[in-house]
Amino acid sequence: MESRREAKLKMAKESQYIDQYLEVAAAHRYTPGTFLAYTLAGKAKRYGAGYARALLRAINRRLSTGEVVAVRSAHGATAYVRREAVE
Repeated sequence: MESRREAKLKMAKESQYIDQYLEVAAAHRYTPGTFLAYTLAGKAKRYGAGYARALLRAINRRLSTGEVVAVRSAHGATAYVRREAVE
């Protein structure tokens, strides 16, 4: 029987922006916040905090599996890229 935490993680939706962020971050080294500021427009900006939380949850899940690594962004903050983009 799976734990409540495992069941909750399965139910959690993956951010719709994770793949796009990882592609852009590999080229420009944007932080998740900068990426969303450039990506979201119109009414979507109202929900920016929710999108940011979902994106960070998706990044954290991929960090724990080793698929993503943290690197310095263009201005010294933390950006996240796929492991193969660094190697």
